[in-house]
Amino acid sequence: MLAEGGQRVAVIEKNFVGGSCTNVGCTPTKAHIAAAKVAYIARTAKDFGINVHLESIDLKAVVKRTRCVVEEFRRENEEHLLKTRGLELIYGSAHFQAHDRIEVKLDSGSSLSLKANTFIVAVGTRTQIPAIQGLNSMPFMTHVEALQIEEIPPHLLIMGGGYIACEFAQMFARFGSRVTIIQSGDQLLPHEDEDIAAAIADVLRDSGIEIFLNDEVQAVEKTKRGITATSGEQTKTFSHLLVATGRTPQTYDLGLERVGVELDVDGYIQTDEHMKTTNPSIYALGDCKGGPQFTHIAYDDARILRDGLLHNQWRSIKDRLVPYTVFLDPQLGRIGMSEAEARASGKQFEVARLQMKETARGIETGQIQGFWKILVEQGTDQILGGAFLSGEGGETMTVVQAAMMAGMPYTTLRDAIFAHPTWAESLNNVFLRFDEQKADGKQ
Repeated sequence: MLAEGGQRVAVIEKNFVGGSCTNVGCTPTKAHIAAAKVAYIARTAKDFGINVHLESIDLKAVVKRTRCVVEEFRRENEEHLLKTRGLELIYGSAHFQAHDRIEVKLDSGSSLSLKANTFIVAVGTRTQIPAIQGLNSMPFMTHVEALQIEEIPPHLLIMGGGYIACEFAQMFARFGSRVTIIQSGDQLLPHEDEDIAAAIADVLRDSGIEIFLNDEVQAVEKTKRGITATSGEQTKTFSHLLVATGRTPQTYDLGLERVGVELDVDGYIQTDEHMKTTNPSIYALGDCKGGPQFTHIAYDDARILRDGLLHNQWRSIKDRLVPYTVFLDPQLGRIGMSEAEARASGKQFEVARLQMKETARGIETGQIQGFWKILVEQGTDQILGGAFLSGEGGETMTVVQAAMMAGMPYTTLRDAIFAHPTWAESLNNVFLRFDEQKADGKQ
């Protein structure tokens, strides 16, 4: 973006262009999840009167397809950078030497010194490895390695209960693994409302996944029988272990302390609302600065920096709408405030709800799990936020997000003409029922 705006730019990349999303995150995960859904559709085809025999799942072929998708995306990203005038792509590891200079250790083994007026740190995060007895002395997987294995784990233990844990749990269960989740908190997806988390737990349990909440693994050990994990007073044996207990920023070994860039206690770079660090010539964008860790947020960070640095038109990263989708089946699309956040803010609101078993699209497609909940502010009729646990929940969330961005009251969606029979059409229904319940005094 900056090079296209006339700036001279050097991009220092340690591994592959495209960041974690293209290489080890969104792209390969969603490609794998798509394959797992095909397997699920084949297994459940008889429910629709279709007789299909699922002979086997060739996980090696799944990995090969995913790798091809990743390599194509990566190649396109690299070609775009290489073709951009004023931009130089350098492979190596960068470290700050002074406020206006970095040293780059090149892959060839030599070093390069670069001077600049402005630096942007966008190093992302990596899996946080918990301090568990025996963990570092035995083989385990993060999401990166889990996308590369070519045999289906007979019994997979997943430590953690966040978005990655839930997506991988359902994915491997659909591939044919027995899956167990051990989560230290009292619910899955700790940033979601309790009813949403409980519904997702039910979805996963319906897939045959065991879930243990308020539980922690204290020790693990590699034995001839597999991997033993001790939690509480129980010791169980698994074939594979996936660690998905959180993320930590990759801000170590950058020399940030030399140039006065402050980090918080967890290692995230501290910035102001324009992503400027405590060193005025250094900015940080994306996951390494903390806050919502989504690709689309990092992309918006980049647009903000582009407009600020090129045109002195600064937009704040505070109070922006943050959409996201958890790619379970059914999907969870989220926008704006959760119910817990709205209550904590002191806002007065009411909740519109609709079960997917009551929607035409859900019944016709057999996707009746889940529900929608949408928060409507009292007095203004503005939508404060919504959670959409349904088929294509992320797409429906986007419709509501557009309405929120335009400042539309909920009544605009209530009275809109949506194509029948789509998921979005049920926005008519959820708000019509909302009005009926208000009239009956049930809200």
